[in-house]
Amino acid sequence: MLTHRLALVTTFLLFLAAIAWAAPPGTRTLELEIDPGAPRWNGQYVEWLAVSPSTGLIARRFRGPLVSAVELTDAAGGLPVNWGQQGDTLLIEPRRAFSGTLASLRVSYTGEWADSGAGLSRDTAGRRAYLPRLDFATAPMADDVSSQRWSVSIHVPGTHRARSNIPVTAVGRTGTWRTWTYRAGGAVSLDSSRVRIEPATPAKPTAKKKPRRR
Repeated sequence: MLTHRLALVTTFLLFLAAIAWAAPPGTRTLELEIDPGAPRWNGQYVEWLAVSPSTGLIARRFRGPLVSAVELTDAAGGLPVNWGQQGDTLLIEPRRAFSGTLASLRVSYTGEWADSGAGLSRDTAGRRAYLPRLDFATAPMADDVSSQRWSVSIHVPGTHRARSNIPVTAVGRTGTWRTWTYRAGGAVSLDSSRVRIEPATPAKPTAKKKPRRR
């Protein structure tokens, strides 16, 4: 967690940090691991940061899911970090100076199933999941999802498939999981994107038994 010093950071300093270290133009990455039969779903957000050896506190707005891990990586490898949250702000403090001018920020988080409306919901049988809109409920680091180009990867069990209105760029398999990769931005923005997870093979209707003749 953050040291007591970070707890004393003023709102003004947070505002300056958020502006100073905004990600350079490019594609941000969103990965969602969705198993309709699991108690929760998981996500990861990745973006590039413009950095220098003097870069200190990094602030990002974060709403919704519970953060489970924060990682920073630069030209020299992984950086040890202190991190924590103050309200809707995620604070990250690198514990060594950055090497190079770019670093990647990866935030892992866990989400709860929604009853309906915003966020990921599922049917009572735990066979299907539906995301009506990719917004802060599933992409919590995105303040303005409509103006950014995204790479979205949906990981689902091998027994399922993902369907979306976003153009598919790749489909792959790793172990018992399958992955659909999409590109959102431009004509199809993240906040107008829909995703449905369903069994790859539809269930066959149960045949009615014919009554026995006596």
